Amino acid sequence: MGWFESLLNRISRSMDAVVGWGIVVIMAFTVINILTRRLVGWSILGSSEYVSVLMAIIIGCSLAYCAMLDGHISVEVLVQKFPLAVKRLLIAVLRVISFLFFMFAAWQLIRYGNRIRVSGEVTPTAEIQFYPFIYIVAFGIFILSLVNLVLAIKTLKGSDKDE
Repeated sequence: MGWFESLLNRISRSMDAVVGWGIVVIMAFTVINILTRRLVGWSILGSSEYVSVLMAIIIGCSLAYCAMLDGHISVEVLVQKFPLAVKRLLIAVLRVISFLFFMFAAWQLIRYGNRIRVSGEVTPTAEIQFYPFIYIVAFGIFILSLVNLVLAIKTLKGSDKDE
């Protein structure tokens, strides 16, 4: 599991770097749009569409690294009452269910992206193609599902921090 986990770690860290730059781009874009509106009197055409597609990239790319850091919210009130072995088994089962769910979600997003690509659907003002961003989100969710699988295996082995 070592090389696979290391690969997932590198991929998710790279995706997190994309998230950081995406946030910087959105902030700069927003400031430039506001300044041009105030100083020159014109706005960037389709600015909300650019921000929306960048947000899709940011959200899709941030999920896996957050899961790897165990940063997602989890409710453990009931689970904390169980013995350690039961707790590990329950957490592992929930992570496997998450793996399966997110694999299905990524697959459905790829199918949806293919339909959008074939139809040629674009944003109304800036005419940005939707499908590349759908594929990016699908990739992020696919990596998230693999992270959940690795975390489930680590939980069963007892080499995680859920104790």
